[in-house]
Amino acid sequence: MRAEVPVTPSTVEPTSSGSATNLAQARAPICARQKQHDPGSADYEAGTSREIPVVLLEPTTPTG
Repeated sequence: MRAEVPVTPSTVEPTSSGSATNLAQARAPICARQKQHDPGSADYEAGTSREIPVVLLEPTTPTG
């Protein structure tokens, strides 16, 4: 399965490391922005006991 994710500089803040520490620090503001952008995500999160995954994307130089 392949997913295409639209990413712009205004929606993604690159991190210098993919460490768990950075993810933990970045999680709260990312989730807050998501809930502002899509209020239904807050309802979804409230209705589940699991932690909603957060993926940090780091820009790469396009090839080809």
